[in-house]
Amino acid sequence: MTITLKKLFLIDSLGATLTAFMLAFILAKFNGAFGVAQGPLYLLAAFALCFAVYSFLCASLSRQKPVFLQSIALANIAYCCLTTYLVFTSPTITLLGCLYFAAEIMIVLALAFFELYFAKNLNN
Repeated sequence: MTITLKKLFLIDSLGATLTAFMLAFILAKFNGAFGVAQGPLYLLAAFALCFAVYSFLCASLSRQKPVFLQSIALANIAYCCLTTYLVFTSPTITLLGCLYFAAEIMIVLALAFFELYFAKNLNN
């Protein structure tokens, strides 16, 4: 299977959609188990949904240029920084919440750094 810009945008869009769903419908519903208030969860979900739409539009509207991939990769890294901040400033976060966000951050960062690597190699 060959990796293309379009496939990377679609993977990013699918992942961001899954993240938005998990935050807005699972973690927010069971926020007591995760120890994070609904407000920050909805904020993160809104960002994830925006990223999902951006990536989907890039894949669908022939916006498949390395600069657009670099943009979403940097946005994903910023999202991870915001998530880390919210986790460390949440006084009620539980172990389950820490585990969920640690896993999410690792996955998103891995994808973001792969996207940056891929985009850089397309430019060369």
